Amino acid sequence: MADPDYEQKRASCAQRCRRRLGMTAVPELIVTTRRLDSYLDPENVRAFESAGNLTCEIDGYYNQFETLTDMMADDWEGLWEDVDLSTDLAMHLIKLRLMPHGDPEGLLDAGYKWDFIGTLKNGERFCAIVNTMTMPAFRGCGLVSLLKMDEIALARRMGCAFIHTYHNRDNPGFMSVIAPNLRTGFALVADEETPAADLDLYLHLRKHLSPGPPRRTAIIFADGARFVSPDHNAAIMAHLQTVGPAPGRAIARIAPLSWEADQPVKRTG
Repeated sequence: MADPDYEQKRASCAQRCRRRLGMTAVPELIVTTRRLDSYLDPENVRAFESAGNLTCEIDGYYNQFETLTDMMADDWEGLWEDVDLSTDLAMHLIKLRLMPHGDPEGLLDAGYKWDFIGTLKNGERFCAIVNTMTMPAFRGCGLVSLLKMDEIALARRMGCAFIHTYHNRDNPGFMSVIAPNLRTGFALVADEETPAADLDLYLHLRKHLSPGPPRRTAIIFADGARFVSPDHNAAIMAHLQTVGPAPGRAIARIAPLSWEADQPVKRTG
């Protein structure tokens, strides 16, 4: 059965693409998902970086590795320690293309998302986000949010217990990369559960897909505002818009709710 929220989002994105490109008719958005069996696949992150279509914090980052496991061991050092290397490990590509005028010969590449799916030593399946990109002509059309919905659907199909990602606090586009996660129910990960080496520079987020109550954290801002994630994610996004030019630095503390058991964290604002 089709997801009405997803279909509504896809229709909205198609309309925004039509306006952006000045089309007379609404194009069709086509999503495909496939497993990348080789790190050298021409549609993997390494190839896109080589072509100059994908920028990273470190120039040439993906091209310094020859295998998927080498890249993941470096990029996801904290999580990688708990991965069962004897199980199936694979990168999956979600590809979004636009078909104008119903012409399959005129397909335009619009967006890509690379997700790593593996299994932890405790048996839990997980999805780790590697990278997401949209082609310049389609930026601002909501495609990152649409790809995020496809990612969640993929993780569910693959039996993942959670999806994990992290973002650089100093990223000039911090709001554009964190917003799709907060909108779709990702919770900010407590400092106690974040790799020590990442605490100053990165914010980790996780969406739990297993049955049961969500993992919730207390978000304490430097200005004293406090929220609960994921319960107050919309309010967190709104507050991040008010804290100045470096929103990623405005979050001072992320704590388990039990951190202030005698003073339950209350929504501010």
